[in-house]
Amino acid sequence: MGTCAYTSEMPDRRVGEGSRACGNPAHGDGMCKFHLDGYLSESTAGEVRDLFWSLHDAGATGTLMDCTGYALPPLAREGMAASVRRSLRLDRARFGPGGAGLSGITFEQPASLRSVEFAGTADFRGCTFKKGADFRGCTFKKGADFSEARFRGNADFRSSRFGGMADFFLANFAGANFDWAVLAKSLFNNVVFRGDASFRSTTFNSTAGFISTEFHGSSRFEESKFKKNADFSGAHFARPAYFRGVKIKLPELVKFDGNVSNVSFLNTDLKEVCFGSRTTWSPQARPDSRSIWDGKWRIYDERCLDDESSDTALNLENVQSVYRDLRDNFDRQLRYDV
Repeated sequence: MGTCAYTSEMPDRRVGEGSRACGNPAHGDGMCKFHLDGYLSESTAGEVRDLFWSLHDAGATGTLMDCTGYALPPLAREGMAASVRRSLRLDRARFGPGGAGLSGITFEQPASLRSVEFAGTADFRGCTFKKGADFRGCTFKKGADFSEARFRGNADFRSSRFGGMADFFLANFAGANFDWAVLAKSLFNNVVFRGDASFRSTTFNSTAGFISTEFHGSSRFEESKFKKNADFSGAHFARPAYFRGVKIKLPELVKFDGNVSNVSFLNTDLKEVCFGSRTTWSPQARPDSRSIWDGKWRIYDERCLDDESSDTALNLENVQSVYRDLRDNFDRQLRYDV
């Protein structure tokens, strides 16, 4: 019957450019079982799952397994191998209501899942991605569970959409990019970002939890939108964190309660944002201390201005604007202990 007629554009320079044919045996209408419309059903799910793993197991370690455009059931299987040892490309794949079923798996090679549609909850709990994970443009209709996942390479979620809970509790990232993503309820509590974390122009449509989150690289939230409550209590910003131009719909529900000495709030309305009793603005202040740096209480942006930073966004006027917001904030809360 020949080979599957499905082709796709493969713009990734790592594997070459141009149209790439599927290559699987055709089953009907010139398409393989993964690409044939309507073939995947409840009765064929087990067969499709086993076929997927047989193709994986037949290839050599590190070789590309191209699953572009596949329609897939949950991939968990009894006695499932602990690792995916091939470079996996699942771009534009579609997982049904049963989810992905990949919890606990170690991805030994790069994993590309660009523009994948997950109709059910995408379960990646406890997964380890050793060489990067690309989730750009994905649609998580029922949310995603990445709790306790480990990303040893960069994790890219740019422009992804999460319709349900985005759970990253206790995840560990070498670096992460969520620019332009749209999230419903999101949980980043106790997450460790060992490298840079970017949430530029990200939309948080519901609760956003960053409680006790560790940002060891720079973190960027410029132009992000918080439409409901967001909690950064106990978050640790080891390097500069840019909350510039952030749009906050309900500022009284956005909370910082920790050391914000490395946080830039330029062009963000802070007049009603909640700064808890443990908030400190000094580089080396203890959470239980009101000590001030160098005998003065100075925000991050003023210190950069004094150091003649090359940051073109910095000028005396917008630094003074941040101070005016903070003065109004503390007056509103009757706080004079800072």
